[in-house]
Amino acid sequence: AGIMSFPQISAQGNKSTKAARTKALLKAAKEGLIPTPDAYVSNNHKENLCLEYVKTFEDNFTRLFPDRVGRYLTSKNEFGVEKFVCTSVRPTQLQYREMYNVNKCAEFIAHYLDYEPLENPKAPPSTLPSSTQVLDWCVGDSFDFATLLCSYLLGAGYDAYVVQGYAPKYICERD
Repeated sequence: AGIMSFPQISAQGNKSTKAARTKALLKAAKEGLIPTPDAYVSNNHKENLCLEYVKTFEDNFTRLFPDRVGRYLTSKNEFGVEKFVCTSVRPTQLQYREMYNVNKCAEFIAHYLDYEPLENPKAPPSTLPSSTQVLDWCVGDSFDFATLLCSYLLGAGYDAYVVQGYAPKYICERD
C-alpha cells in the first residue's frame, strides 16, 4: 500500500513537466542530437572542490543546528550533473535598454515564460536547469523564474539575490 501522488496543477491547469523535459533532453544529448557544452555535462576541478566545501558546510551546519530546515545549496542541472546552486546565477547583459528596468525585466520574464508549479510544493526542485535551457523550453517553475530574473538584474547592475522560502498556495499556483 503506497501513497498516491498527483501532479501539482496550477490555476491555469498546468502541471510540472520538468522531469519529462529533462529526460528528453538527456536522451537527445546521449544520441548526439544536440550540442552539450562541457560546463553543462561535467565539473572542472574548482567546481568539484567547491562542492566538497559545500558538503562540509552542510554537514557541519546540520550537526550544529539539527532542527533547521535543509538548505538548497546543490542541485542537478538539466544534464544530471551536481552543481553549486549559486553557479546557476550568471550576470547576463542584454542588448535591449528596456531590460535594464527592474519592472520591465520582470514583466518580460513573466510574459515570455509559461509558469508551472513545482513537482513537490514543499521542496525545492530536484533539477535546476541553466537559464539558457529555461529560455529554450519557454517554461519554468518559481526557481527557474527567480534564477533567470536574478541573472538579468545582475547583468543590468542591480544588487540582486535569489532566496528560498514559502508562499501561500494562491501565489504558487498563480491564482
